[in-house]
Amino acid sequence: MDREGTVLAFDVKTEANTGLYSLFIEDNGKIVTAFSGTHEWDTCAVELPTGEHEIRFIASREEAAGYEEIRDFIAVDEVRVLTGDEAAELLAAQPVYPFGENSDVYVEGEDIRQVKGYFGGSEYPVPIYIVPGKAVVHFTLARGSLVDTYILNSPFSRTSEDLVNYVSEDGSDFSFALDMTKLDAQQPYAAPHVFSHCDSEDLITMLFRDEGALDAFCAQTGMTWE
Repeated sequence: MDREGTVLAFDVKTEANTGLYSLFIEDNGKIVTAFSGTHEWDTCAVELPTGEHEIRFIASREEAAGYEEIRDFIAVDEVRVLTGDEAAELLAAQPVYPFGENSDVYVEGEDIRQVKGYFGGSEYPVPIYIVPGKAVVHFTLARGSLVDTYILNSPFSRTSEDLVNYVSEDGSDFSFALDMTKLDAQQPYAAPHVFSHCDSEDLITMLFRDEGALDAFCAQTGMTWE
């Protein structure tokens, strides 16, 4: 490509288990974007810098147990190269997801307290929160993460959910609101978990209703806290 503002455009339809079945777009050997979950013939665009490009469309399958329904439909159509105003308009219409320099997870809310937990004698602490009521869990993915392949496992849902549905209102991160008073009495903690079967980030935090629940968990698992 010898013209700035050139994009590779294509239409994509997917009906796939998020992160298990994915479409990767590779440019000169580097994955630049990915599609998974559900897309109803979305028109997508990848910006092509000046220079030569070898583009590959790669359908990927990851093995994972525990899925009752397997969905693995991926289709691509109308692959074309655009320039000028048409390219700029299509790029501007693409979804924008929040990224940070590093991945992170933190919790905010009233009367919450963060403590340190240690598993198996490890010297490296796990962030743990004591949350008596409502809270919001914030997740940040590092720039370059394949966000469309990430899912959120919630203690308040029987099924995994697509992370792209949890962009915060101000667009700064991904956020998940919860109310610990509605947690099942037999479950002393909540562990919201964001991960991908085909990307490297794995974000999880543990929330307990009170110190008593945390102490009981420690007695069962051997974890210590301070």
